[in-house]
Amino acid sequence: MASIEYPLVKRIPYSEEAIKAFETDYQKPLDVSDELTEADIFLAYPTVYIITDRKKKQVSAYVGETSNIISRTVQHIKQDPLERDDWDSLARSSEAEMYIVGHDKFNKSLTLDVENQLMLYLSGNPKIQQLNNRRSNPQFRYYTSELMPKITSQVWRELHSQNPDIFPEEEVIKDSALFKASPFHKLTAEQLKAKEILFEKIRGNLKLDKQSELILVSGEAGAGKTVLLSSLFYDLNRLRTSDFSTEEDRLLNCYLLVNHDEQHRVYDDIALKLRVQDKRGQRVQKPTSFINNHLEEVDGELICQQAVDVVLVDEGHLLLTQGKQSYRGKNQLEDLLKCAKLVILIFDENQIISRAEYWEDSQIQKLIDTTTVNDNHIRLENQMRLQSSPETLQWIDDFVKRGEIKPIPEDNQGYDLKIFTDAQEMYEAIRDRAYDKEKGLSRMLATYDWDWKQGKGTNWNVTVGDFSLPWNYSQTKSPGQSSAKNLKSWAEQEASINEVGSTYTIQGFDLNYAGVIIGPSVKYRDGRVIYDGSESKSNQMTSRRTMSDGSKQDVSEKTVRISKKKTIICVLCIKPPLIT
Repeated sequence: MASIEYPLVKRIPYSEEAIKAFETDYQKPLDVSDELTEADIFLAYPTVYIITDRKKKQVSAYVGETSNIISRTVQHIKQDPLERDDWDSLARSSEAEMYIVGHDKFNKSLTLDVENQLMLYLSGNPKIQQLNNRRSNPQFRYYTSELMPKITSQVWRELHSQNPDIFPEEEVIKDSALFKASPFHKLTAEQLKAKEILFEKIRGNLKLDKQSELILVSGEAGAGKTVLLSSLFYDLNRLRTSDFSTEEDRLLNCYLLVNHDEQHRVYDDIALKLRVQDKRGQRVQKPTSFINNHLEEVDGELICQQAVDVVLVDEGHLLLTQGKQSYRGKNQLEDLLKCAKLVILIFDENQIISRAEYWEDSQIQKLIDTTTVNDNHIRLENQMRLQSSPETLQWIDDFVKRGEIKPIPEDNQGYDLKIFTDAQEMYEAIRDRAYDKEKGLSRMLATYDWDWKQGKGTNWNVTVGDFSLPWNYSQTKSPGQSSAKNLKSWAEQEASINEVGSTYTIQGFDLNYAGVIIGPSVKYRDGRVIYDGSESKSNQMTSRRTMSDGSKQDVSEKTVRISKKKTIICVLCIKPPLIT
């Protein structure tokens, strides 16, 4: 017998006839042999399977694992449709297909882990509108666990060769914003500990029926806060109050809020895909919308008639601390605490970039002190996004936090830091990487030191010498400009390679390579880097802010400095992952 090429992937129609034919094709002969056959791999070993269905342009998928692929498939086709509509729809579909995956290294733990990883990969494909497995199965230390990443990549490449539309190239999937915010990432030990603490806090809150409790989760960019929040949100929306030992038995009432337009769209898409919500904006909302829906004015005071169980707030530093547009309150966090039994706030004071979001130092300290006293402050310390040597991290900290420019260190961990004196030359290097699939997502960024205004017929360009490209959303679309389904984030849109992204656009998103143009608001004076708000073109950074004592103060030094932290930290071309 010829050697078997692993992994084995068989694509068949999803039907009882097809699975019976599959069983017949791979039925083992009566004579016993010590040599493994394909029949052993598919019928005697555990397998992983994916069921896909296409209705018009919509694709749904289900991922599972089993020790008996024949009986499990028959159960899905004949029994499960009696209990669940999604299985009934699959059983009736003439377009449904099944991919059966076998490997000689598969055991129960490994198949559970690969199943979870395939869920992670599929969640990163915007063409898949529904992903129907209602569990997550990350495994940790077990026999053969070290093989999981390699085997998952091998399986995905084979699936891609059979159907590239449903299984795009691995590099493309990993660059997607949906992938990066997916709840199916395997959590680190630090994230797992934080998640366990949060579940205990939620359990205690619900049992004691507390009101307006606040938990603070802090950490710098790249500490894994978003993945932790996404995992928590997904799990909470599959639980009932009785799971937390309460006398009630109802679905947990949990919301996820974020003020950032593009990040909001990503969470909204994930919640729809995983059936956490049935329509947009049902469980994933903007803070202003949530507050307006849950608070009503009674005798001149805002009152919440029915508090929800849990509110999760991502990018909590973007919450408004003064009135703006449709928000007429004074502080969004204070209003959210009126609407929920428990608010879990993801917060990074170093990412506040506008006047309306500005927190005074005393307010930040009060937030930290209040949650620390109640043992409700969780801090993530690990740096997950930035793969660099300690020397490179130190160089970045010296540059951003202390204004010191030191010699660029050598980095043996793949971090590629280069200084360009010609913006056009830097753009060409970024553009070359953007078109190289192995390099991945690469875009141009700039400090907010060139005019940008909305309006048709005019391009507002970032111009430096011979280099000139329009600001973001000249050729691309933002979530606020289009209601089109599956609108990608700015950096993921192909046309964005011909634009320059801003601090606001790229906040919270990753690039593999970033070319950052540093404008005149960043100066080197008397041996130090300084930040000059008078040169910034963003009035949200530079306008005077009304403080808690009623005085108006210029806070541009802090907002401009912080905004530069999110861009200068990329000077000027960085290898994956980018910290933003």
